[in-house]
Amino acid sequence: MERVIISLPLRNAPGRDVLSGVFRHLDRAEAWALHLMQPDVDPLTPENIRAAEKDGVAGLFVTKPGSPELMRALNETSLPVAAIGFCDPRLMSRKGPTTFVLNDNAGIGAMGANYFLKLGKFNSFGFVLAGNGTQWMDERETGFRERIAAVLPKATVKTFCPAKTAICWADEDIAALAEWIAALPKPAAVMSVTDFCAIRVLKACELAHVHLPDSVALLGVDNDEFLCVHASTPISSVLPGHAEMGLRAAEEMSRLIAGKVGKRHRIVSIPPMRVVERESTRIRTPSAVLVDRAKRFIAANAAQGISAMDVVRHLKVSQRLAEMRYRAATGKTIRESIESARMDKLKMQLASTRRPIAVLAAECGFRNSNSLSHRFRKLFGSSMRDYRAQNHATAIPRSISSHA
Repeated sequence: MERVIISLPLRNAPGRDVLSGVFRHLDRAEAWALHLMQPDVDPLTPENIRAAEKDGVAGLFVTKPGSPELMRALNETSLPVAAIGFCDPRLMSRKGPTTFVLNDNAGIGAMGANYFLKLGKFNSFGFVLAGNGTQWMDERETGFRERIAAVLPKATVKTFCPAKTAICWADEDIAALAEWIAALPKPAAVMSVTDFCAIRVLKACELAHVHLPDSVALLGVDNDEFLCVHASTPISSVLPGHAEMGLRAAEEMSRLIAGKVGKRHRIVSIPPMRVVERESTRIRTPSAVLVDRAKRFIAANAAQGISAMDVVRHLKVSQRLAEMRYRAATGKTIRESIESARMDKLKMQLASTRRPIAVLAAECGFRNSNSLSHRFRKLFGSSMRDYRAQNHATAIPRSISSHA
């Protein structure tokens, strides 16, 4: 049984997808003894490579460049090497058989651009990098920009990159990104170089009070479901062909081990698969946006004594249109929703404080205590005083819940 080493990080989706592709090849074609090394906990070293040569290891999979010493050892070894996801010039001169299996990063950027171009009309486009001077990031940005320019030559396309010296994103980078997002003409379509980076874009949008997807449509790369599905706004993402990269790399390794070398260096490019769509790019209908604006205004101002006409004036549409769209979406009138928001706040105050009922009613936006008493009893089957008596004992005191 041939022994093969694979150095591969599994902390994120791309690494796990690559490994699944390698396993697909093993399941149907090979019986390798695969030794997994994770760079963060068990890094590949020059000593490992020299030991592998002595022990008769058949080949090496590597997934990221390393120190000058490691790259020199990889360059000098005669073992077959499959480099997955990178093409380092320091390996192009090696005499041993080598295959580079790469993402089509320009194709990833172009796929994101095509998705936005089909999605709707945007007043600007943006691309967010995670750092400076990295070839695969630059290729994704170039593919994005070139595709936008080919279809919309006059389109505004902006790029954001965090500080050159930042090892990881600092608060200042998020603040700068928030300013950059706020300045983009809306609606804007923003692609992030990875899903990790997209999470930071989402945080910056929240800081800038920019709503997704109405003002900014956000697209990541890698389709890391742990990140994308559980984000505060689930993030759409380009799915690269990482599993296919693992499969092709394993096929190439089999070829190299069997001595079917052909060219000394071979480059295989894997195109992206598709865009996985989630809420961050699902552009809603104008009526849905209208209703959402109304709900936010009611939630923020119901206790201030607003009326349905105040909501209509905020929306800047006719009363008939506002009422029709709101009832169709919620089953309630705007007035009913205002009263419901006030009642919810009043019930919470009755259950959690001993302050006078008249004071609470006024603070919740009720101006007529007599009509309120009648309405409360009709809705909940008891007086406000009885409701307080029945619920106050089981309510969680604020002093506890605020420190929970």
